[in-house]
Amino acid sequence: MDSRVAGVGGFDADVTSRSRLLGPEDLIEDRELTDVQEDRFEHQRIADQLVELATRVDTPTNIALYGPWGSGKSGIANLVKGRLHGVKGVRFVRFDAFKYAENPLRRTFVTAAANELGVTDAKYHEDLYSGRTRTDSVSPPRVSGR
Repeated sequence: MDSRVAGVGGFDADVTSRSRLLGPEDLIEDRELTDVQEDRFEHQRIADQLVELATRVDTPTNIALYGPWGSGKSGIANLVKGRLHGVKGVRFVRFDAFKYAENPLRRTFVTAAANELGVTDAKYHEDLYSGRTRTDSVSPPRVSGR
């Protein structure tokens, strides 16, 4: 009896060399990484580089993480956010562009960032939706020296 079977893509696989089928312990659940202990793809190395960058660059600076769907961006962001929590002078804001794909990008991004940063000034939020293109600020008049 022939123990060879046609495999995927025309390759043959020797059935007798298989000791067992894949089991649940061989699979990795497709979910966001929330703890470094769950990191099976060494995303912590990328997170460490982003944390170092965020703590060393001159401010103001924005750092974005781009990658294809399912590449681990959310998990890396969770690791970075955890490491930056409490670091003086650094704030972490997460914006999910896919979530807001049907909305005006600029306004939605600014609103989401302001909310995550704790901006509660009603005037600020009103101006975003009033059609205004800028917010005026009034400075006190300069006092000239005698």
